[in-house]
Amino acid sequence: MRITSLTAFLIIVMGGLDMLCWGIFSFSISAFVLGEGSFLQRLFFCLVGTSTIFFVAFVKTYKPFRTLCK
Repeated sequence: MRITSLTAFLIIVMGGLDMLCWGIFSFSISAFVLGEGSFLQRLFFCLVGTSTIFFVAFVKTYKPFRTLCK
């Protein structure tokens, strides 16, 4: 579970940095590296979304995070 959550966190960070660059500079790193509108870019964004859902569920169920929210 530790490797899965770390991988999900890293994918979320990569997606967040891509969105930050898009918002500030109107430049998409994923489009530059993977190709504009390509299957790989769509797959990357699907991975970012899936990782986000997993990470939210992980934070919600993991006991140390639950005590922080109270």
